[in-house]
Amino acid sequence: MLGTSKTYLEWFQQNGDPSGERVFFGVIPAYPVFMFIGVAVTIIIAAIRFKQKGVPLRELELAIFITIPLGILGASIFGKAFIPHMVWYKAFFFWEPGMSLFGCLLLGMSSGFGWFYIRSKKTQISMWVYADCIIPHILIGQAIGRWGNLFNHEILGDPIAYEQLSWLPEVIKNKLFYFPNLTDFNLVGDWWNNIDSFSGLRDFLNKPIQYHQPIFLYESIANLGLWLVIVFGVDNLGRIFSKPKPWDLQPKAYPGWYNSQCKSLQEKDLIDVQTQLPIRYKNIKIKTESGESLELKLGFFQAWNKAYYWYVPDSVQSKDIEDRETEWRNSVDQGLKKLNKIKVDHKIKIKKTNENYKNKMRSLDKNNPKYQQLLNEKKTNIESELNKYWNQKQEIKNVIGTWSRKIKGNPLSRELATLHNPNKYFVIYSGVLTGCYVVGYLLIRIILETQRRPEELFIQNSLVVDFIILSLILVGGIIIILLAQFVAPYRYREVHWLYEKSY
Repeated sequence: MLGTSKTYLEWFQQNGDPSGERVFFGVIPAYPVFMFIGVAVTIIIAAIRFKQKGVPLRELELAIFITIPLGILGASIFGKAFIPHMVWYKAFFFWEPGMSLFGCLLLGMSSGFGWFYIRSKKTQISMWVYADCIIPHILIGQAIGRWGNLFNHEILGDPIAYEQLSWLPEVIKNKLFYFPNLTDFNLVGDWWNNIDSFSGLRDFLNKPIQYHQPIFLYESIANLGLWLVIVFGVDNLGRIFSKPKPWDLQPKAYPGWYNSQCKSLQEKDLIDVQTQLPIRYKNIKIKTESGESLELKLGFFQAWNKAYYWYVPDSVQSKDIEDRETEWRNSVDQGLKKLNKIKVDHKIKIKKTNENYKNKMRSLDKNNPKYQQLLNEKKTNIESELNKYWNQKQEIKNVIGTWSRKIKGNPLSRELATLHNPNKYFVIYSGVLTGCYVVGYLLIRIILETQRRPEELFIQNSLVVDFIILSLILVGGIIIILLAQFVAPYRYREVHWLYEKSY
């Protein structure tokens, strides 16, 4: 086994071909294996979340064939594009070292966004729902995929003495070094068996192996920890910290261990609430002076389903908002059609006016008073038509709004959100988990980025630009959280769509 006294020369003499470090059983490249396992686990967890949310799997199944190939392609191209003297076609060799996570996310998530955005119009399932079902679980795939870096001898940190790695098993710590750069020696064939055939190679390799911090391992552990925080922590913040809580308002509607007033109730005493799905109660036997009685209690998550996630508001109020939303949308659609029509009519009128006066003025000399009269008349008519067009256009925009109506969103969205959450529970809205993924992972990446080699940075060989870009992405994640939690629920929600609950 390797130790601090071992040299690179001894390593090559004992192990031979360094490319053997990258494969399992001398055949299968290790990096793609870990990538495949990571992707597979991410898909499985995402499918489970789809099922839990009641989201059809069809869109996910088709997305797999779009996002994964493009994600792998993006990772390989972005990771190898800036390597000096790289032969262009090797940028597609995803089984070789030099894969960029951000390249994967850029191409994979962009294609996924496009696919799910198009499908969301058909399924009436918010993009935020799809995102929350998939994106946070990429952390598990990243945590698994990082182990491929161990076999590629990459993503290592600051130099460290071998003895300081004693907390790691030998199979890991003996791989925590970079192979020396041997490109200047023009090596060919099984050169490791003929080291003395290359001038200066023996002296170059005859120096102690320099070990490094396993930042790939730190990132793997941090990714797993972040996933646990997001899925089991952030997702349940509302359930834990909401003021008020459902059982504080209606103790007899939510009997359970969390309810200080009613741990269990007889069915006749239970207050019912209209829900989209049947609420599952647990039957328990209670001993009384007259014998045993059967009572019901409700699990913590079932209580929140009854209170908010499966809660169905008053049908009359829902229908009223739906009718007004339909009326508003019809008004906007009709306005846009009118706007388009007057644009077309305006162009036709201007064209006809120009052609009409062109024919009248063709035979006249420019110095002819009649020519000047027609020219002024043409100008007056065109100005009159323009004023008429702008007035008509403004009248329509006063009704349907300008381009800013897309930013303003649905004018009934706040009323709709209040209808579905009349008790004003603190809820983590859909989209927040996605933003937490971006913020959390960027913090991990920025912290560990300081130990990476220049060629292993997100923006290779440019630390300042690298940190600027990472910081901008981090800010983008914060913006996603703020928009998803404080803006989208009150501006962009629509009747009959699925968000963290069905509307």
